[in-house]
Amino acid sequence: MRIAITGNTKGLGKSLQENAQLIGYDIVGFSRSSGYDITNKDSRLKILEQVVDCDVFINNAYSNYGQIDMLYDVYSQWKDKPKTIVTIGSYASNAAEWRLYPCLYSTVKKALDIATYQLVNSHDRKGCKLMIFKPGYLGNESGQITFDYAAKYLLDLIIKNKHQLVEAVLR
Repeated sequence: MRIAITGNTKGLGKSLQENAQLIGYDIVGFSRSSGYDITNKDSRLKILEQVVDCDVFINNAYSNYGQIDMLYDVYSQWKDKPKTIVTIGSYASNAAEWRLYPCLYSTVKKALDIATYQLVNSHDRKGCKLMIFKPGYLGNESGQITFDYAAKYLLDLIIKNKHQLVEAVLR
């Protein structure tokens, strides 16, 4: 299996890459530090050229609305293929409507939820599976979900996802 991951140099993306490699998967990583910016259309086009032969695309890098643009771009290329797109959302999207103060992160993650659900229900989708993974607060502090645990959990879902699992929440 060949997996593409955006934002693969730190946090959850780095743990996903390391754990996927440990179980024998070929990884293609894209990050700002390696010259890829998902907010830039030309950069997204370069990513699309390199993920043609991948089986799974993990849309992990958060960069305001760039993550949504990346989702639509990969979906346009993969909608008729037996591939999987996993978008890394956030449990914070569940609070977007009732926050007492503006929070761009929650708003963008809520928009990402909606974009994913729209594509799942799209009439032109023929073979591609889509999933949004919404972890709670990640980190290495006491009480937080560790990056390593979340990565292993998500990879297990991807491997076992024989049907259409639309949303997975980890709290």
